[in-house]
Amino acid sequence: MSARPLSEIDRIRGALLGLAVGDAVGTSLEFQPPGTFEPIDDMIGGGPFHLKPGEWTDDTSMALCLGESLREAGFDPADQMDRYTRWLSGGYMSSTGSCFAAGWTTSNAIARFVEIGQPFAGSIDEDSAGNGSLMRLAPVPIWASPDEELARLTDLYDACIRYTDAEIGRFLDALARRRANRERIVIITADHGDEFMEHGSLYHNNILYEELIRVPLVLWWSDGSHAGTRVEGLARHVDVLPTMAEWLGIPTPEQAMGSSLTPLITGEETGARETIAEGDFCAAVVYEGWKILRVDSSGVDYLYDLSADPGETENLAAREPQRLEDMRRRLDAYLALIEEQGGEERRATSETLRQLRALGYVN
Repeated sequence: MSARPLSEIDRIRGALLGLAVGDAVGTSLEFQPPGTFEPIDDMIGGGPFHLKPGEWTDDTSMALCLGESLREAGFDPADQMDRYTRWLSGGYMSSTGSCFAAGWTTSNAIARFVEIGQPFAGSIDEDSAGNGSLMRLAPVPIWASPDEELARLTDLYDACIRYTDAEIGRFLDALARRRANRERIVIITADHGDEFMEHGSLYHNNILYEELIRVPLVLWWSDGSHAGTRVEGLARHVDVLPTMAEWLGIPTPEQAMGSSLTPLITGEETGARETIAEGDFCAAVVYEGWKILRVDSSGVDYLYDLSADPGETENLAAREPQRLEDMRRRLDAYLALIEEQGGEERRATSETLRQLRALGYVN
């Protein structure tokens, strides 16, 4: 008699039950060095946490928190951290009804999340995460397996790009019909990109890797000026306003931080421009093919050679101390400038709030 083929739900149950069973068996010998104990093959409880047979530890609890979050909210880092907080403070998903065995790395990340409200609150130092993080990840491949969910999201993203492209075409056609006798300048760009697990996350509320900050900038003149010109160096969003002011023959606002792109377009300027990116909890500088990335929660600066490693897979901070120091000076100078300029806090007008609400940015 042949065995019944395993269904997808069988595999999901096997993965999660296997995690809980292995956790409950292994906790009896937790922290004991290899070779100092007799092997066991059953749940006997005890161990450093004095558990009853069948009770699991923090690894299964956190995996269940992650699984429930993915199932109910999709990839929502804030929801995940909320559940971890409930586990730490009230024993949510614990086998005993209370939290125990929380490690320092986990506890510190949750405490910082509670303090600042930023879900990416843990250290991203490559030496900070222990093997516990691997034991808790079973829900992730279950949620995305076999990459169907990621493929679906990527397809939706590509469809949005195609739709936007078609709508831009319609807009340009309408503009040509209605303003045929007037000079027209069109600028197309994006506020950010999105990531699809290149660095382990989805969407765009994450760390400032290139997939988030490297976006298109297209400039089009109705008279065909500079047609086909491609600028190899990096441009910046802050350069758009000074560029438009120059083309329109009006003064550049005094508070503008950028500079006109015209020298890059005409070829008069060939050097690299220092490019800045800043998020809620991280900042980055790109200059001459090098990038420094600073994540506030980790207190660590990461250095990447984008020319040789555009995917930002290898942190060269330890191997390139002189380059790192130069990039740090650039980043620190920018952050100091922002701090110095400051600016008074202003309340949004009702019209601004209406526009933000229409875009989904506020409730």
